[in-house]
Amino acid sequence: MSNTVFERTHLNLRIVFRIAIDKIFHNSGFSGNKICQQYKLSQQTGVRILRVVRELMGLSQSKDLFKGEVEIDEVAIPTGTKGLGRHIKKKRGFGSDAITPFLGLLERGTLRCRMFMLTDRDEETLLSTIMENVELGTTIYTDEWRGYSNLKSLGYNHFVVNHSKHEYSKGNITTNRIEGFFGHIKPNIKGTYRQITEPYSSLYAHEHCFRYTNCGLSVEEKFDKLLNSLPPLFERDRQLLSNEEAA
Repeated sequence: MSNTVFERTHLNLRIVFRIAIDKIFHNSGFSGNKICQQYKLSQQTGVRILRVVRELMGLSQSKDLFKGEVEIDEVAIPTGTKGLGRHIKKKRGFGSDAITPFLGLLERGTLRCRMFMLTDRDEETLLSTIMENVELGTTIYTDEWRGYSNLKSLGYNHFVVNHSKHEYSKGNITTNRIEGFFGHIKPNIKGTYRQITEPYSSLYAHEHCFRYTNCGLSVEEKFDKLLNSLPPLFERDRQLLSNEEAA
């Protein structure tokens, strides 16, 4: 299947899609070790299949610009210090070498969310990411971080909730939804995977965004979304996949 995540691989598609259904069904995640035990795969193959499933979850997300009312915040995802040497900063928060910063966008009403890995939290980085993914004129809710201070001058309706003053909600002005979404990610990573590494952290972000955005859909509807992220398949292949799903 050229131009897809399956290009130049020898993975068995039936096993891949069975694992995808298992992955969708288990809301708390599904570790590589459990995959290997259940399907009698090598660890390398099990990890590769889970990587493919997470890539499909990312591809299935709508790339339309966010609009309406959007909550925006950053989160520090723990990715460990493997390969960083001895001289590292282990303090808490964004100043640590053991975390990877992400920017999260959540569209109220649809609950559509996406996460973007950041190199830093500077104003230029944050605003460029927002402008690429949020429609001008959108109402944006953030905290008081200075990186968001010029959103209004760029053409957005910007409202701030000041966490440093213990202010978490002013009527409709709040970032509680995006923070609630972040509140599911860290415990899930720690409880299911123990630790992830920075090169693959975006794939785990894809997985959690897929789960949150599609939380109201059935397993079958979520699986259809994964299939629809692929180029059109031959009708025979579609029928085979449908039979696998039914089984």
